[in-house]
Amino acid sequence: MKKIFWKMYQDKESTQYNFALMTTDEMNEEVLSYFEDQDEDAYPPVFEPVTMTQKEFDSYETFDGF
Repeated sequence: MKKIFWKMYQDKESTQYNFALMTTDEMNEEVLSYFEDQDEDAYPPVFEPVTMTQKEFDSYETFDGF
């Protein structure tokens, strides 16, 4: 069964480069973190919904940061 996961790009200028793949809960944590620690000069992260199976999601490496 397919589920919704999220590709997170560092900002709107980096959507052609590296991304982190995360669950909805992890995506919500990233959004809250951005607004709590907001830097006036930083762009917010960009999220793209993707569908895949849990097995496909598990095959990706763990995100260690940009």
